[in-house]
Amino acid sequence: MKIGQMTFNKITDGADYLQLDMCGLNRNEVLGRYLNFNKDIDIILHGDWSKKGCSENNILERVEEYIETIFRLQKITKVRGLTIHPPFRKKVSLEDFLRSCESITNATGTPVFIENRSNSKIWISKPDEIIDFSKSHLMTIDIPQLYIACKYDIEALKNTLVSIHWNNVKELHLANVKRQPPNTFVGRKILDGEIDYSELISFFDNVGYLTLEILGGVNVFEKEKSYLETLLKIDHI
Repeated sequence: MKIGQMTFNKITDGADYLQLDMCGLNRNEVLGRYLNFNKDIDIILHGDWSKKGCSENNILERVEEYIETIFRLQKITKVRGLTIHPPFRKKVSLEDFLRSCESITNATGTPVFIENRSNSKIWISKPDEIIDFSKSHLMTIDIPQLYIACKYDIEALKNTLVSIHWNNVKELHLANVKRQPPNTFVGRKILDGEIDYSELISFFDNVGYLTLEILGGVNVFEKEKSYLETLLKIDHI
């Protein structure tokens, strides 16, 4: 099990890998972002979100960009996977989206992990849909997004986690959720929100990559990683 950090301005020595944000970036920009860290570290690429005129709905046009980006990065580091957001249902069919993901893996050998969302207008965003999808596709499970999809019901979250096919879950995104009506805030610290991770930690035993999507930079990452490791250790006693 490895614990990775988001794309902050600095990479801590405590990170086992880097979640390299490539949302809205072209192949040169992604390569430049990695090289600017001046550090040899494995990566999981993360895309695509609505930035700089690109979005998850542009997947059909972005496949070659993804492939070339991965080829360039593979020359200098280990690319462990590509986690990608699914598109809106009305914008791209699920079949076309999955074919695009398969094309990336077939061309590069890099597995594509499809991430669950919480907006029902987006593919792979309803709990039952996520469970069914996990039967046959490699996934990244975003715990805050899943909690939101479960209507902020911790028991519904647990029931969904019980039913997920964990052999296909390759990465987890961990952070907390806090509601201050009318707003919902994600990217919170593990102890700063509604999700009690001590009740969920047993689900994570066989997941290879745990990415902390907690805002605050390197110092916060290091403290949260230490706490998460404590939780994992306590659970295994």
